[in-house]
Amino acid sequence: MEQRNLDKALDIVSKLLMGEEISEKGSNAALYQEYNNNGEVYDIVHMSLKKMNIHMYEYANGLYVSAGENNRAFGYSNEELRREIGIRNNRELYLAYFVIYNVLTFFLPVIGQYGIF
Repeated sequence: MEQRNLDKALDIVSKLLMGEEISEKGSNAALYQEYNNNGEVYDIVHMSLKKMNIHMYEYANGLYVSAGENNRAFGYSNEELRREIGIRNNRELYLAYFVIYNVLTFFLPVIGQYGIF
């Protein structure tokens, strides 16, 4: 493993965890190209995120992450999420999830078209 590839991969992971955009266009386009064109960088990024229980998604020439199931460092438990958004029980929480997923499903193609994602 080359030090340069490790550095690039860790830069990608760090920026994703800090909420920065990694995409074909934008300030981190060079990192996106490294991810796409360098197999070792690609493997290190995936291995690192897997160890941290973080899921990575590729959409519209960009990279995005979300916390994995039961990820205590980067995610919320149902109880914490209910408390944060003021919901009393799981029935209301699951309804909120349903609404969020439907809104995202409806608007994601529109948002992606304008380069927000």
